[in-house]
Amino acid sequence: MFINSLTLMALLRLLVVLAGVVALAWSAARHSIANIAVDMNPPLALRLVPGHAEALARVASRQLQLGDLEEAEHLAKASIRHTATPSLGFQVLALIQGQRGNEYQAARLFAFASRLSRREVATQVWLFQRSLFRGEIGRALQHADTAMRVSKESRTVLFPLLASAITDDRLIAPMTAMFANEPDWLDDFMSYSVRREASLVNLSRIVAALPSNSVARTMDSEAALLQGLVDSGNYEAARALLAATAPNAATGAVRDRQFSQPGPHKPFDWIYSNTPDLRALPAEGGQGLRYFADM
Repeated sequence: MFINSLTLMALLRLLVVLAGVVALAWSAARHSIANIAVDMNPPLALRLVPGHAEALARVASRQLQLGDLEEAEHLAKASIRHTATPSLGFQVLALIQGQRGNEYQAARLFAFASRLSRREVATQVWLFQRSLFRGEIGRALQHADTAMRVSKESRTVLFPLLASAITDDRLIAPMTAMFANEPDWLDDFMSYSVRREASLVNLSRIVAALPSNSVARTMDSEAALLQGLVDSGNYEAARALLAATAPNAATGAVRDRQFSQPGPHKPFDWIYSNTPDLRALPAEGGQGLRYFADM
């Protein structure tokens, strides 16, 4: 009888332990699923983990977009209470204050959110625009640079803003200094901005002031920028860029009067064709041009 009692007690203890293990496993699974779902389905994450801070903040952001400021504020404050790094919650509160017209409060909240984390895109974009509007160019560019370094998603928002800002002559010197630091977004920005006609002239001045080994001074980017300037009728800026990036070239209207060799700087250099029905090549000895067309 005594042995049976001991066996029963051991069995009960085992069941209790198993129940605890199952509960812990389910809790871990719920949190894992919530962390996966929070980006695409924040309400689902909240159903799994009611106190999930990021899910609360994301649902708050959705309510803000729907115009329910009271519910958004309630959810944002709940998010802040449930995490030690509440930058996203403070960002939502700042956006709410901005919609209510309380710019001073919004600025304070955005600044605080930025100190907690620099990964919140909306925070950095708002601070960039505000600093630029206030004439604080260095601070504005710092916010833009920070956002684009830590979040590739922010570049889709900030590239158009930065390309538009380049048209202001006051930004040429500070942006030249920023480009000289070789940020990891620079190559992508060059590919984007050379297609923006309004930005081309000041962009060419920035590129011309950079070292020859700069990421912004690749042959492809220089060629695209030069072609863009010519296509938009900015011939003087195109010649100035050419003089800066190819200083050993002739400065006349025709750079190579002898057709001596092909060059990369179209339309100021010769580009030769070599197809069965149309050929153009430098003459032997580099004096003149040999050409052929079938009609």
